[in-house]
Amino acid sequence: MKHLTVVVLGSVLFASCSLFGPSGPGIVTTGSGPGSGVYNGHAFDKGTMDISAYDALILPHDAQVKENEALNTTRTIHVLLRKTLSFGGHPPASVTPLQARKFMGVAWRAEDRRIWFGTYGEWDSHIEGGASMHVIFEVPSNVKVERAHDLSFENSKADGWKNGVLIKGEEHWYGGNAPAEGWTALQTVPDEDAASTFDD
Repeated sequence: MKHLTVVVLGSVLFASCSLFGPSGPGIVTTGSGPGSGVYNGHAFDKGTMDISAYDALILPHDAQVKENEALNTTRTIHVLLRKTLSFGGHPPASVTPLQARKFMGVAWRAEDRRIWFGTYGEWDSHIEGGASMHVIFEVPSNVKVERAHDLSFENSKADGWKNGVLIKGEEHWYGGNAPAEGWTALQTVPDEDAASTFDD
């Protein structure tokens, strides 16, 4: 019953987001901020990667990991992302879940037979909220997983742009907007069904 409630709620929010904010596949708008052009909410995305060349994954300490024996043969991982904007500021240009989707993500870097995954684009105004991600890694049950504290949020080594404000035309972003040098962005696509995957 709890699962059903989450699915129905996600569907209602998704269907209604176009009434008062940006819309698109996997976009859920939860409300508008005080500033013009600020719409809070989530962008749900999903990526898949072949890890057959690697023996160990080093993941952010705060990422959620789910083992899946069905992936043991294919040696692939699925990465589910909930990109959340929760901001109460007054930016000079639009800040919505569409910008969260565009400027936030997960990047990877390989060394020998180990591969690191980290986030980029997250930020905190420390006054009026910010943007963050909940990341779920679905991994083979027979792969080694390690954790590191410098792979997420504002301290992420994968974040390639810091200490400033990005303004691009009618868009505005306060954090990183690309992976750091030596890191490669994980390719993702919008996931309309992901809302029910995240239970917090």
